[in-house]
Amino acid sequence: MLRPRRRWASFALLAGTAGCLAGPPRADGVDEAFLLDRRTNAAGVEDGSAAACGILRLADTADLATLRASVGLDPRAAEALLAYRAGPDAVEGTADDERFDSLAELDAVRWVGPRAFARLRDHVARAGFACPDVTLSFVVLSDWHGQLEPLRAASGEEAGGAAVLSACLAAERARDPSLLALSAGDLIGASPPLSAEFGDRPAVEAANRLGLAAGALGNHEFDRGLERLAELAGRAAFPFLAANLDGADPDLSCPGLPGRACVRPYAVFPVHGLKVAVIGIATPDTAGLVRPGSLGSLAIGDPVAAAESARAAAAAEGAQVFVALTHLEVRSTGPTGEPSGPLIDFARAAAGFDLVLGGHSHRDAVHRVAGRLVVQTRDAGADFARIALRYDFAAQGVVAAEAELVPASVRGVAPDPAMEAWLETLRVDLAAALDERLAVAEARFDDGTEDPGRLELALGDLVADALRWRTGARVAFVNRGGIRGALPSSYVPRDRTLRRPAPGFAPGPPYDLVRGDVRTLLPFDNAVVVRAVTGAQLWAICEHSVETLPEPNGWFAQISGFRFTFSSAHPPGRRVRSVTLDDGTPVAADDATLTLATCDYVDQGGDGYTMLAGGDSVTVETIDATLAAYLRARGSVAPRIEGRILEVP
Repeated sequence: MLRPRRRWASFALLAGTAGCLAGPPRADGVDEAFLLDRRTNAAGVEDGSAAACGILRLADTADLATLRASVGLDPRAAEALLAYRAGPDAVEGTADDERFDSLAELDAVRWVGPRAFARLRDHVARAGFACPDVTLSFVVLSDWHGQLEPLRAASGEEAGGAAVLSACLAAERARDPSLLALSAGDLIGASPPLSAEFGDRPAVEAANRLGLAAGALGNHEFDRGLERLAELAGRAAFPFLAANLDGADPDLSCPGLPGRACVRPYAVFPVHGLKVAVIGIATPDTAGLVRPGSLGSLAIGDPVAAAESARAAAAAEGAQVFVALTHLEVRSTGPTGEPSGPLIDFARAAAGFDLVLGGHSHRDAVHRVAGRLVVQTRDAGADFARIALRYDFAAQGVVAAEAELVPASVRGVAPDPAMEAWLETLRVDLAAALDERLAVAEARFDDGTEDPGRLELALGDLVADALRWRTGARVAFVNRGGIRGALPSSYVPRDRTLRRPAPGFAPGPPYDLVRGDVRTLLPFDNAVVVRAVTGAQLWAICEHSVETLPEPNGWFAQISGFRFTFSSAHPPGRRVRSVTLDDGTPVAADDATLTLATCDYVDQGGDGYTMLAGGDSVTVETIDATLAAYLRARGSVAPRIEGRILEVP
């Protein structure tokens, strides 16, 4: 890391006096600089060259005896290099150690000036220490959604959580302290209560503690509007990136950041003497995935044109390696293994990128498209991508790229105790409000994460039933993407006598459900609304729900009070074959009306339910309050699939 230089006039005078002594001076002044313009130097060594890489590697790895005896450095320069490497705690081999990733960082070390630099350069030449190539390391997460606690799968396996991820990243940095940790969007938003109840500030603070280098803007970064995004960007120790964010809005202004810019098109990082450009791309689908007005006066433009423009600007700054950090998705893989989706289209069209990263669809993907590596990970920190790019100095480019998807399994990983202690302070603050016991679940309600192609979820039925129970509406539906967890959830109550599937609690089933489970399940603060819809609108809701099948979608309807059948053999828009009420009464696609309960997000046309936009509705209460009341009233619930949505030939 580059530290500020301290320039003192008294030492400049001392350096000038040294010139009066007989023979050439043996040492630099305390703060002499060898860089002429922060890039070039009198020795003719350029940042990004094989020689510069060798000099930085020597400064990173040589012991004191080598620096003094073999390299010939003045003792003060040699000791200053080691002190820099040891970091603030003055002990090498600990988490705060520093690395030299640019000549500017080396130039910032006291007593390292033109003479010391020349000796380092000469030793590299004599010893053949110049780098023929260098490996650049990356760790990538996507769609973390502030998942500070581990997730528990139906199998009982736990993965992720901030303390486990911190331990995993520490192990990765032990292999390469200069690695770049990146988020491919949706770092925040749709978060469990441990982050959401504090305005997602804990998610950003956790990312700071994880050492995140940069994060792309996902659609969920806009969930709470531009003012909240600006606040969180101001708290982040890393830049949020989106090159295709068009226009300006006064609410997205960060006075504490360079140029008051909360979001930058790209960032350039020095790594092993190279300059690595990371260019952010937001999904153009964002406007249809957030509440109306959440983007203010901003628009999200064409990803390819914006990425190529930002790449050209970064290249003009001297960048040599180019990473596209996008929130575009891989949607599916065909029978032949050929991937498809916006991320694949981008990788084929955008020129000059060495690595293309994506997110949004919550699925693992590693592909080679148009000669470049394309990588995406699962959501919630269940795994991360370990990526290595090999840069060849003779070829002046990346010549090899490899990626591995690494499960962030809790088993066998000792969580970072400092991160865990910090999380515990958050849990204490939430316990009084969210540990209230609501009901008992006879078995676990899964959220379909492990089978995204499943149509009807018992959990979806439960939420839709709660809306119809609370409002008395004839029918109800919720969008599947509004349901963000299982029951019991990843929420960790303070009361360890509760029956929960997580370690450290009384065993189940049955399981005790608490208020924190409901807040985890329904994190958006959406409101329940009641309105009239026509039979034609109800058919249109069903058609929209199944239009992408067999490819899953986030808006698939979970329904109550009615049933419908469909056939994927028919074209989208004509797939629904029947709609009937629970009592068997057919619903015709006509102007006859019935009452519908749903959430305000889809009632305003969100998730593509445009057939509902502009209608008159009555707001009842928040959807999580409705589900909590329903669970209290029921006392006990059990997962059961009733066949409300059926595919027919």
